[in-house]
Amino acid sequence: MTQREKILAAAVAAMVLLWGGGRLWTKYNAAIATKRTQRIAAQERLGQAELALAKGEAATNQLKDWRKRSLPADRETAQSLYRVWLETRFKAAGLSVEEFQLVQRLTRGEGYSTVGYTVNAHGPLKSLTNLLHEYYRSTLLQQITRLQLRPDTNPAQLKITLQTEALLVSGTANEKLPEGVAERSAKSKADEYAKSIGERNLFAVYRPPRAEPSPSEARSTPLPAKFDDAKFAFFSGTVQTGGRIQAWINVRTTGETLRLFEGDDVNVGLFEGKVVSIESRAIVIKSGDEELRVKLGDNLRDGKATARTEAG
Repeated sequence: MTQREKILAAAVAAMVLLWGGGRLWTKYNAAIATKRTQRIAAQERLGQAELALAKGEAATNQLKDWRKRSLPADRETAQSLYRVWLETRFKAAGLSVEEFQLVQRLTRGEGYSTVGYTVNAHGPLKSLTNLLHEYYRSTLLQQITRLQLRPDTNPAQLKITLQTEALLVSGTANEKLPEGVAERSAKSKADEYAKSIGERNLFAVYRPPRAEPSPSEARSTPLPAKFDDAKFAFFSGTVQTGGRIQAWINVRTTGETLRLFEGDDVNVGLFEGKVVSIESRAIVIKSGDEELRVKLGDNLRDGKATARTEAG
């Protein structure tokens, strides 16, 4: 073999090696990209599973609370005790009961049933206010489905028809009515409601009194706090695309995935910034006068000021 042939053979061998090495390198990068994509997808599935688990735990705790506030498990006992409870509240409020009628709901809900009564009574408006105040302070799972007021021959009295129902939740261990007070009312005493309601004519169109604003008083209504989606926007990973590194940010509240390069803007909820640099396990975002370093798996609000920012 001549020197020239040797040189040509070496050149061909080198080209083959370069070609083979290039193919191997391409396959390696493709495999890495696939693994990163799979990891990001797995992290998203994990996040959704954790969210579903949290919702399940909240629902379980809610069901436990409802069972504690339920009517007794035995339906006949529940009907008897709920009627006694209503009669006691009507009498304590100063109302005279004329008639009790048991009301059966035609369709039952899944996981619960209801016990309801229609009560016909009469009495002054203040007594009705006292009744409603005590009704809504109870921890029972109950609601008024109908309340009808009619004028009586005695101007100081009202004819009252009140329809109410309470829940009997499946799985409850209650043998008697739940006790306790639910502080749902804005005012702690019934008299405070009776004063404002008693001054009105219930059978005439209500016209609120005009309040004359004082020029010296500055009235401002505070704006409600805005929900910040940035607390639920997580840096989930990076991929190699087009020779550049791309960062993925998963916004769990919307299900959106942001795919960002260096220099791209980041606008999520109340967070605004620009991507400064992307690493395999961190992303640096300039927000305002700060450069924040967000680690893999953290949300945008978990970002820490970089050494450059701290040094000024």
